[in-house]
Amino acid sequence: MTLGDETKGALIPVRSKYGLRRACPEPYPQDICPMISECTSRLNTTKARNPASSVWKYMIMVRPRTRPTRQEINLINLLEDDEARLFLHDHGPSLYRNDATATPYQCPSWLAGWTEYLPSTAAPVILVAEGGATSEPIAALPMARELRANTRPRLRPLGAPHAEYLRAVGPGAHQPTVAEALLRTLESLAQEDDVELSDIPLGSVLGRQLESRPGWWQTTIPCAVLDLPVAYAALSPSTRREHRRRERTWQTLVGEGRRITYRRTRGTAELITAWEGLRDLYQRARGADPGFAEKGTWPALLQRLGSGTAFIATLELDETAVAAQLCLYRNTHCYSLLPAMDPEARDLAPGHALLRILTADLAAQGFTTLDLGRTRDTDGQRGYKAQYNARWSSTLTTGTGQSRDARNRVPVPPVAATTR
Repeated sequence: MTLGDETKGALIPVRSKYGLRRACPEPYPQDICPMISECTSRLNTTKARNPASSVWKYMIMVRPRTRPTRQEINLINLLEDDEARLFLHDHGPSLYRNDATATPYQCPSWLAGWTEYLPSTAAPVILVAEGGATSEPIAALPMARELRANTRPRLRPLGAPHAEYLRAVGPGAHQPTVAEALLRTLESLAQEDDVELSDIPLGSVLGRQLESRPGWWQTTIPCAVLDLPVAYAALSPSTRREHRRRERTWQTLVGEGRRITYRRTRGTAELITAWEGLRDLYQRARGADPGFAEKGTWPALLQRLGSGTAFIATLELDETAVAAQLCLYRNTHCYSLLPAMDPEARDLAPGHALLRILTADLAAQGFTTLDLGRTRDTDGQRGYKAQYNARWSSTLTTGTGQSRDARNRVPVPPVAATTR
């Protein structure tokens, strides 16, 4: 339906191919900008909510007056609760498959998993950009809306703060018009919710637009990527000496008859079994379970991901795990999600030993990068990753509302100790 002048901003009950939904106004300049404020005003005064599901019952449909081309957006939809889950099930695989630069943090299994493990006070929300003459989904930004006591609800990316990289997914996710449409929709939602976007790659279209967005508080977090195979010859002489010193330590153990074993899981059953060892190491090092999820969440999530998206690499000394690393991967790119080391084996630098073996193993299997993700801006963190000739980039954590330190508002999971 294309709205004429007499029906601009009309509220129309709709049950679409996605189910009951509300569409937010999209950012077409000049001719429809007056419609945006009118639609937003009517939305605020006339929308109704279903208390059981919180799905918004009405839809604002704002379309350009001309037939959209393949590259144009003609609608931004907001889907909540069960409709969001249904959309992920039906459209998530194709959006992910047709987005060559999407990371495993945008894969349908990861996203669908976190929809199941949200707290009772939260529900999934997905912003869907439709484009082309057939109004097919070309990009989606999965979010979660959490009710909080004595304050406004919070809207933040689905999977945060566990995911290292968050972005829109789909073949249209790289179009500036899509990013602008999504951001304007979020700004409309910010009238009621605190909107927070964490770990958005600064090099992405969405990241570049957010960086210059007025009225959003923001902070950046450095990230490290290793190109494979690691170019040890390009390192400084002192760094190469440190690598050789640590290698001699492990060679001495072998000479003493100690048994050193490296394992990388190949199947889903192995993955779930290895998780228990990684979890044990993490607990011993930090005195708590990994992440913020309830007990049992991670094994269930790994079961969903399967060996086609995740693996755990483990280094054992005399059949006792001293280091382990949970990684996700897509094509030839690997992402370190959760490392853990035995604090009692600190003098052996087991994290370094595992990383040297893992990078060599991945390079032999055809992987081109190992992304070590978020990095505390300290000499220890940066120094550790620099010893492997890391490339540096940044992610942006930002939001609407009162300006404050984003890291106080969007908790970042602890980065495992990396100085040994």
